[in-house]
Amino acid sequence: NNKKLIPVTGWVNHQMTVKSDNSQQSIISQAKQERNQRLLGYLQKKINFTFEGNQNKEAQLHFYKQLSKISQESENKIVYLSDPYFLCGKLDENLYQLLFRTFMENPNVSYRILTHKILKNQNDKVIPTLKVIRSFEPRLSNIQIKQFPNNPYHDRWMCSDSAETGFSNSLNNFKRGVIFYPTANFFYKISENLWNQ
Repeated sequence: NNKKLIPVTGWVNHQMTVKSDNSQQSIISQAKQERNQRLLGYLQKKINFTFEGNQNKEAQLHFYKQLSKISQESENKIVYLSDPYFLCGKLDENLYQLLFRTFMENPNVSYRILTHKILKNQNDKVIPTLKVIRSFEPRLSNIQIKQFPNNPYHDRWMCSDSAETGFSNSLNNFKRGVIFYPTANFFYKISENLWNQ
C-alpha cells in the first residue's frame, strides 16, 4: 500500500528523514512538525477554504460552487441559505449574479433564505438588497424569505438534507475575508426548526 498517511504524534513514518543527531527527542519533534504540516495542508485542500479580503471574487466563486453543489445533491429539493445580514446592505453585483444564476439553474429546488431583519436606510427607503431580490421574485418562484427579528442565532450557512457548509462572514462582507467550513447535519436541523416555527 503506497498511500501516504498523516502521521500521529509519536509515530514515525519509515520514509521520514531524521535529523543528524538521531536523538529520540528530535525524532518525536520532527514527527510532530511533519504531522502538523501535513494536517494543515490536508485541511486547507480538503476541508477549510480560506479567502483573504483581496480574494473577494474567488470567495464569491467558491460560494457559488458550494451552493450549486448542495443544490444539485439535495434529495428533497430544499436548500436553506442563512445569513442574519442578508438583506442589510448592498451585495456585490457579481455576487448577485452568482446567486440568481444558482436560483435559475435549479428551478426545481426551493431556496429558503433565513435572515434576522430587513433594515431601511435613513430616508426610510427599502435597502438595495431587498429591492433587487423583489425585482427577481416574479421570475423566480423558488425563493422564499423568512425573517426572525428576535432570533439569537448569528451563524451563516448553506445546507440541504444531504450536505452543508458554514461560512464565517456575511455575503455582503466577503471583502473582509471569509472561511468556509464543513458541518454535519447541524445547520440543517436548525434550519428546519426555524422554518417551521
